[in-house]
Amino acid sequence: MAPEVTVGVGRGVRRPGLLIELGAIRWGPVAGASAAATLLAVLDLTVWPRGPGSMLTWLCAALLGGAAALAFDQPASSVTQATPYPAGLRIASRLLVVAGGGVGWSAYAWTVADGQPQSVSVSWTALTLVGAGLLLIGPAASLVLSGPDNRDPGALVASVLVAIVIGLLVVPLPGDVDPFDVADAWTKATAIWGVVAVVCAAVLMQSSRR
Repeated sequence: MAPEVTVGVGRGVRRPGLLIELGAIRWGPVAGASAAATLLAVLDLTVWPRGPGSMLTWLCAALLGGAAALAFDQPASSVTQATPYPAGLRIASRLLVVAGGGVGWSAYAWTVADGQPQSVSVSWTALTLVGAGLLLIGPAASLVLSGPDNRDPGALVASVLVAIVIGLLVVPLPGDVDPFDVADAWTKATAIWGVVAVVCAAVLMQSSRR
C-alpha cells in the first residue's frame, strides 16, 4: 500500500503526494489523445467498420500509447521532485493512465473479436497482446528519452508511435511477416509484440527503482 505522503500547499492545506503527482500530469493532451482513440474505436464499431486488421484499429492503439506517453511528461518536475515521494510510486501514479488505456483496449478488442462472423478468425488474445505492446511503448520511450533537459518527450513519442503504425500498415515487412496478424493467439506478430511488451515493462520497472 502506498504511503500517505503529505505536502504542505499553502497555509493550513496538506495534500497527499499521490494527488500532487497526478495533478502534475498535463491532462489536456492526455484526454485529447484518449478521446481521439475512443472516437476511432466508436467509428470502427458503428458507422465505419473496417475489421480487426484495419488502420482504425491500430491507430486507436497507437493513440492510447501516445496518451500514456504524454502522461509521463514532467512539466512540473521541480515541484513534484521536491516532495518526499519515492520514484517508484511516482511512476506507479502515472501508470494509472496506462491501466485505464489497457482496460479500454481490452474491452474494445473483445467487442471486435466477438462481433466477427464465424468465417473470420480473430483472436481476442492476439488483439489484446498487440495492443498492449503498442500501449507500453509510449511510457517506456518517454522514460528513456526524458532527462534534465527534456522533461516533455511525450508529444514526440506519440507522433512517432502513430507514424510507426502507419508505416507498418503501408510498407510490407521482409519475410512475409504481418505485424498485425491477429487470426490466432500465437503467431509471429504476437511473438514480436509480446517481446516488445516485456521489454517495455522491464524499462518501466527499472525506472521505478531509480
